[in-house]
Amino acid sequence: MSDLAQAAGSGVTQQVGQETWELLPLDLKDLGALERQALKSYKDQTVESYVEMYRKYLPPKELVAEIKKVIDKYAVMDVDALPEKDTLIPEKQTDGSVKETQTKLPYAAWWMTKTFDGMLHFVWYSARKAKPGMTLDECAAKTTIGGGQGMLNKRVDVVEETARPTLGGN
Repeated sequence: MSDLAQAAGSGVTQQVGQETWELLPLDLKDLGALERQALKSYKDQTVESYVEMYRKYLPPKELVAEIKKVIDKYAVMDVDALPEKDTLIPEKQTDGSVKETQTKLPYAAWWMTKTFDGMLHFVWYSARKAKPGMTLDECAAKTTIGGGQGMLNKRVDVVEETARPTLGGN
């Protein structure tokens, strides 16, 4: 894609199975919605982990009260309270090699680019801009055909590139 097309937000086309999809850049509204989805995922997983642990280790009399405390705590959590995640980021070196650098990412960014569910939502938000009726299940079925998570990683890379203007050359 040309730098001008990329900066203008024209997106890219990708062959997905037997179909050609247009992956369009995400705007701030999309990124905010994805951030809220990351928050929902974090809260759901955290509460489920506590509930599972409490069921395993607490007597029945204490179970309901402890679960209620956890639900009350996470029910009011907002995106600003999400933790940072340690992750490795590949960086291309001047000699062409790739070096991984450990860094902290905001939870939502980590979720969108490092977890299967987050990557799927990230690609879906991009693809459904060109195909408004597309469901998350349809996107999941088609983006992983024959390629699993590796195929999805490639789609995430493409969506990230559409949102990264590079005017002025590389």
